[in-house]
Amino acid sequence: MNKIMVVAKMVFKTRLRSPTYYWMILAPLIFGGIGLGILKYTQSQNEAHRPLIAVVGNQQVRNTLTHHHSKTYRINPNVTTTDPKRLRADIDDGVVDGVLKVDQHFEQVSYQYDGGANVADPLTALQKDLSQLKAASKAQQFGLSAQQWQSLQTPAKIKAKNIANQQPHHLKRQAAQNFSELMVVAAFLFLTSYISITGAELGNEKGNHLIEGIIAAIPARHHFAGKMLGIGGLLGFQVIIYLLLWYLGTWGLTITHHSAWLNFTKQLSGIDWQYLVLVITMMVLAVALYILLAALFASFISRTEDISQATSSVATIMMIPYFLSFVAQSNPNLFLIRLLSWLPFMNQGLFPVRLALGATTYSVGWFVVGFSTLAVVGMYLLSQKVYAENIFSYSNRSVLQQLSSWLFKH
Repeated sequence: MNKIMVVAKMVFKTRLRSPTYYWMILAPLIFGGIGLGILKYTQSQNEAHRPLIAVVGNQQVRNTLTHHHSKTYRINPNVTTTDPKRLRADIDDGVVDGVLKVDQHFEQVSYQYDGGANVADPLTALQKDLSQLKAASKAQQFGLSAQQWQSLQTPAKIKAKNIANQQPHHLKRQAAQNFSELMVVAAFLFLTSYISITGAELGNEKGNHLIEGIIAAIPARHHFAGKMLGIGGLLGFQVIIYLLLWYLGTWGLTITHHSAWLNFTKQLSGIDWQYLVLVITMMVLAVALYILLAALFASFISRTEDISQATSSVATIMMIPYFLSFVAQSNPNLFLIRLLSWLPFMNQGLFPVRLALGATTYSVGWFVVGFSTLAVVGMYLLSQKVYAENIFSYSNRSVLQQLSSWLFKH
């Protein structure tokens, strides 16, 4: 046990001293922060650079849009001329950024604008607002009152009740699906980094024939256990850093009165604690499974240049449940989806979606978690066995060829 801890500490401390490890931790946050900043900046610029529009031809439309508080455009009520030359001059002189012409029956609608002006594009918002005004005008012509028109616009509310499951389903479907997708993306970010670390830790020593001296001091199975324990420690350390940065970020945004940027209370309000725990547990088990699968592939590496082949094979498998989750959103009870949602390596992307849609129950979910836990234990023993058997095996064949030969032998 002491030798296992020595190997684990060596892996942990070696990576901890590497700047690449910290870049791996901070890169997703940096790029995510840049993306969020660009999004907020774009939104603020769109509001700050709202085009000033003149509405001519329909006084009622002009009056309505003037008092309409749009975040996309503004109306200049002082420009009422219908003279095309004067309107063109107003655009050229910067009096307005565009001219919206609407006849009394909404049959002839046009928009002229200066494409070189530093303003936002209002066409989408204008299309939506004019469609509503046209519909209201038609309703008035048909003799409908304002209350009747409002009633027609109100969408029908559907109260869904799942009668297939015995236990009540309290989840908000969209909130639960969003959370499950977020966890899949988070697991993917972790895995893309740690399968590479796993391949490097197990492949470099063997590829450089350093493993022969190491195994003389510690049994192969203990060496493998130490490597996996060290990688697990690195993963846990990264989670702790993320939690610390989350706390500091929330504290900083609260001071600067921007706490809404990281406030997920509203989004999580429709998700109960059991769903959160279940989905997070599935993701943790999936991460463990894929890391152990990467370790199994890396056990066949004889040359350092084969490390990328081993890790890329695992990365390809990881994409399957992610893409199938989109199919599950439209048909959660498809036979293939139901089957794969039970299986390790796949259930983390499919089962949370089926649960959010009411296609399965929590009791089944915990059974799947138990099955995945057994799979992790079995995968660890298998990877350890393969590593020990192939520790001194050197071959010029590819990783997949060696894996196929090993499978046929057993």
